[in-house]
Amino acid sequence: MNSISRLPLICPLLAVLLGCATAKTCKAPLEALSAEGITEERKERNEEVVRQFNRGRDFAEFEAAKARWNQNDVEGCEQALRQIIAGNAGHRDARLLLAEICLTSNRAQEAFEQIQCALDAHPQDALVHYSMGLLLDATGQSSGALAYYEQAAGAAPNNELYAVGYQSALEAAASASTGSASAYPADYTGVTATDPIVVMIARGREALAAGSVEAALAFFHEASDARPDNPQIPIAAAVSALRYGQPTLAVEVLSSAKQRFPGTPGLYRVLGVAYYRLGDYQSSQVALQQALSLDKSCALTYFLMGCTLARLGQSESADVHLRQARALDSRYSVRQ
Repeated sequence: MNSISRLPLICPLLAVLLGCATAKTCKAPLEALSAEGITEERKERNEEVVRQFNRGRDFAEFEAAKARWNQNDVEGCEQALRQIIAGNAGHRDARLLLAEICLTSNRAQEAFEQIQCALDAHPQDALVHYSMGLLLDATGQSSGALAYYEQAAGAAPNNELYAVGYQSALEAAASASTGSASAYPADYTGVTATDPIVVMIARGREALAAGSVEAALAFFHEASDARPDNPQIPIAAAVSALRYGQPTLAVEVLSSAKQRFPGTPGLYRVLGVAYYRLGDYQSSQVALQQALSLDKSCALTYFLMGCTLARLGQSESADVHLRQARALDSRYSVRQ
C-alpha cells in the first residue's frame, strides 16, 4: 500500500484526532465559564443569606430594646439601641426611638442629631420627616416644623395623621403671619414667652414627651380653663396628644370641649382623627359628619371621612368623599 492509498485511512484518523483536540479546546472555556457562573451565583446566595441574617438579627435586637423601653428600663434600652446602630447606622427605628429617649432625658440636641442621621439614611421616609416635625414642635421651633410636616404629608398622602399635622402647622403659620393670638396658642404665636397659656401648653407637651399623660391632661385643662372662650386651645392640646400617640387623651380633651364649642368644625375634625386612631370608626364618622355639616369647604375633612368610610367597608361613599377632597385640594390623592 503506497502513501496515496493510505490517505483515505489517515484523513478520517486525523479528523477524529483533530476533532477530539478541538472538542477539548472548546470544552475548557465552557467549563471555566460554567464554574465562574456557579461561583458568582453562590456568592450572591451567600450575600443574600447574610443580608437576611442581619435583618433578622436587627429585628430581634430592636424588639428586645423596645421591650426594655416598655418595662421602663430606659438605660438598658438606650444601650441596646446604640449597639444596633453601631452595627447598622441606617436603622431607622432604632434612631427614632433613641431620639425619643434623648428628648425625654432633656437632651434635645442629641435627639435632633439622631433624627438627622435617620433623615440622611432615609431622605424620602414620611415617618422620619414627621418625627423631625414633632421634635421641632416639642422644642418650641414650630416654624421649622412646618416643612417636615409637609414632607411627611407629601410622601404619605393617605396617612390622615400626617395630614392633620401638616394642616395644623399650616394654620399656625398663617396665624403667625397675621399676628393673631387666637389660632394655635400651642405654637406660641402672638403672645409673650411668659404668657400662662404658652407655659401650660409647653408643660403639657413636655409631660407627653416624658410619657406622663395625667400630667399633660391637667396642664391642658388648666390652659382651657384660663381661656374658656377660645376653642383653639383644646384643639391644639388634642393635636399635641395625637402627635405623641395619645388618641384617648385627645378624645378626653375634645369631648368636654365640644359642649362649649358646638359650632367649631376644626374641633370635630380632630375628634374624628382621634376616634379613627382608636379604631372606633363609627364614632369617627359621626364626628366628621358634624364637621362637614359646619364647613363643607375643607378638603382635609372630606379626605378623613373618605378614609373612615373605607374602613367601614363603604367603598363607594368613600370614593365620593376622596374625590371631593382631591377636587378641593390636589394634595389629597384618591385611593385606588
